[in-house]
Amino acid sequence: MEFDAPLRHQHVSIGRCNGDLLRGRMLHEMASEPDPTSCNKPSQITLEARAVKLGDDPFSHVYVPVRRRDLKADFNITLDFRTFAPNGMLLHSEGKTRRRSSYLSLGLRDGAVQLTVRRGRRTARLTAGSGLNDGNWQMATLVRTRRKYTLLVGGAPPASRRGPRSFRAGRALYVGGVPRAGIEQRGRDANSLVPGRKKLEMLQTEGFKGCMKQLSISGRDIDLPSGRNIIHRVGQCMARVEMGTFFAGDAFATYADGVVLGDKFDLRLDFRTAKLNGVLASLAGAPGAAALSLEIADGEVVFSVDDGSGEALRARQKFSTKYILCDNQWHSARATYTGNKVTLRLDQLPQRTVSARGGAAPPWAGLSGALYVGGLPDAAPNPTLLQTDNFKGCIRDVELNGVRRRWSDMAQLTNVLLNSCPVQR
Repeated sequence: MEFDAPLRHQHVSIGRCNGDLLRGRMLHEMASEPDPTSCNKPSQITLEARAVKLGDDPFSHVYVPVRRRDLKADFNITLDFRTFAPNGMLLHSEGKTRRRSSYLSLGLRDGAVQLTVRRGRRTARLTAGSGLNDGNWQMATLVRTRRKYTLLVGGAPPASRRGPRSFRAGRALYVGGVPRAGIEQRGRDANSLVPGRKKLEMLQTEGFKGCMKQLSISGRDIDLPSGRNIIHRVGQCMARVEMGTFFAGDAFATYADGVVLGDKFDLRLDFRTAKLNGVLASLAGAPGAAALSLEIADGEVVFSVDDGSGEALRARQKFSTKYILCDNQWHSARATYTGNKVTLRLDQLPQRTVSARGGAAPPWAGLSGALYVGGLPDAAPNPTLLQTDNFKGCIRDVELNGVRRRWSDMAQLTNVLLNSCPVQR
């Protein structure tokens, strides 16, 4: 039996408050308004001029050639950044002589800007600001006067301390991250380079996830998107964004390559879209094996589970019109199976439950395969899907069996734009 009759819109909310955001709509408000007759067309996306977006690849970065004298004596560096991530590299430069190595690294750590300067065995650290990963533009300024380093961030009080007497800079300033292969240094064997992942671990940081612009070194403005720089996996920056990951309709994320289903499957996520169709999640084994999917199909949300028999159990959430969900507002979905029951809940609506015939638990446990979010590759069809359009819109807060995974920790991201959910006017 499927509980898929359209709901009456009487004093029931389909959204819940999350800070200043409202997920979904209130049905009692919708009852007083005429049903929509089309999807809410989003406004045109505008771009931030001369800004770059980093973080869609773990080793995205901008290589800025510099003169050693730029960072040898007194200098000042300013940089504007915007992010929702609490940690990430902003700037890094390092050099080496025969006897000792040195580096200067500026980054975010727990939402504050931290400077680390090292020469040989001596290390100096300096921290300024807090809560800087709020999605707003911030300006960081580093000033060196003789041995004194001063860090200024936004309206926070300046932080200063003495550092190494001298610092040997490299011939490049790495912005937002380091190369996967490592940092090349003059006179060193390339085979001795520390790989990028190991370098980030040694610096106790990670690649920056967000936007940057307006880099300046001692009054010399540096255009980050310029052809004079070497740009690796860097994109355009949207002018106004909110927390969430953007899928343009050609993207998907591989949550994990080998998800093994047990006796329970519990998937939660939030989504925002202006489309009638889109794959939210998909997992399928070999042809003829069990499979499951969560999708938007012609304005309905459908959670389907097939034990391999070819007859899927489907829990559906229908509405009085198919244009309710494509309102470009945030909605929350939870898809669960336990034993012989398949359950779907959208926002604060009553859950929809479908049970297997006969009451016996189908053999879903043991299903293993890649779990895709926001779409799926052409080579990974899923027989439970009612449509095959990749999702177009924003997704956030993906949680599987009570565990929330960061997008950057997923197995693979394909054309996914992290922290780039465009704010609609």
